[in-house]
Amino acid sequence: MALQEYEKRLLEFLVAEFEACHIDSDDPIAKTGKEIVQLYKDQPDSLSRSHIFKLDMIMLHLQPTERLLQRADTLRLKYMEFAGAKMAAVYRPPQLPPLDQFNDAARRLLLADLQNMLQFIHWSYFFTPIREGIWNSIVRWAAGAMAFYTSIWLAGCWFFLQIGRNFYATLLTVVYAGVMGGFISSQRRMQMIPIEGDPLASIYALENGRNFYWLAPLMGAVFAVVLMLMFQSGVIESSVFPKFGTPEISDSQVAAAESIGPIPAASKTQKFVLPVNSTDDALLFLWCFLAGFAERFVPDALERLISRTDAFSKAPPPPPAARTEGVAPPSKGVGELAAPSDDAKQPTPADSQSEPKDRSMIQS
Repeated sequence: MALQEYEKRLLEFLVAEFEACHIDSDDPIAKTGKEIVQLYKDQPDSLSRSHIFKLDMIMLHLQPTERLLQRADTLRLKYMEFAGAKMAAVYRPPQLPPLDQFNDAARRLLLADLQNMLQFIHWSYFFTPIREGIWNSIVRWAAGAMAFYTSIWLAGCWFFLQIGRNFYATLLTVVYAGVMGGFISSQRRMQMIPIEGDPLASIYALENGRNFYWLAPLMGAVFAVVLMLMFQSGVIESSVFPKFGTPEISDSQVAAAESIGPIPAASKTQKFVLPVNSTDDALLFLWCFLAGFAERFVPDALERLISRTDAFSKAPPPPPAARTEGVAPPSKGVGELAAPSDDAKQPTPADSQSEPKDRSMIQS
C-alpha cells in the first residue's frame, strides 16, 4: 500500500534521525535499519507502513538508556491517549532503579515496556485511516438514503394532497417520520462506537453497524404505523397524544381529483380517520418519529397492552345479577318441589276468622 503524504514526512524524519544518531552503529539490528534507509533513497515508492514501524522500533532499541528514560514519559502519554481510559487504568509502568544503579536487566525491562507502547501506537496509526474511511462511506450512504426518502415523501405528499387523498398523505408522512427516526437512531449508535482502545475492534463494529442502516429505518416505519393505529383506535389516550376525527372531503378537493382523472362516486364521500387539527398532526408526526428513534417505545406499549389483556381474561367472572320484576323465574326441573307462592303464604279472611275458633277448640 502506497504511503500517504503525511506518512512520507514521518518516514523522512525517521531516516534523518537514524542517519544522525545510528548510521555508524555496530549493533546487528542496525543492519536492517540501514537497508530501510538505502531503500528509501533508491526506491521510495516501494516502502510501506511496515517499514516505518520497523525503523522506529530499531531506533528505539539503539538509543542509550538516558534517552530511553527521557522518551518514556512521551510514549506513555501518547499511549494513554490512544488506549483510552480502560486500558490506561490497568497499565502499570515497571519499577525501575535509579539511573546510577541501572543494569542490563533494568534496561531490558524498560525497553520491553516502551516497545509494547510503541507497537500499540503504530497499530493505531495503521488502522485509524481505515476506520475513518469506513465511517465516511457510511455517512455518505446515509445522507444519500435520507435525501432519497425525503424526495419520495415530498413527491408523494404533493400528489395525494392534490387529489384530495389526505389520509394517504398522512400515512406516507407517518412512515417517513418513522424512517427518519430509525436513521437518526442508527447514526447515534454508530457515533457511540468507541474510537479508543483497539482500533481493529472499532473497525469490526463499524462494519457490522452497516446493518443498522437497513434494519432500524424499516423497524421505525413499522412501529410508526402501529403507533398511529393505536392512536386511532383509542388504545392509548392522553393529552399529549393526538386526537383523530373524520373530516369531510371538500368540493374543491373533489374537483382537484377529477381534474387529474375520473374517480369513483363512492370516493367522493369516503371518510378516513385523521388528526383533528394541525396540533394533532404535529403530535402524530412527533410520536411517530420517536417510535423509530426509541426502538423500545412501541414494543413496550404493546407488551403493556398484552399484559392488561391477560389480566382481564384471567379475572374471575362477576356475580350473577339479582332477579328483577317482570322476569320469569327459572323453570323447575323434574323432581324439584315447588315452593309455595307468596299469595299462598298469606292467610285468607276466612282463615283469619276461623283461627281463634280452632284455637279455642284445641284448648277445650
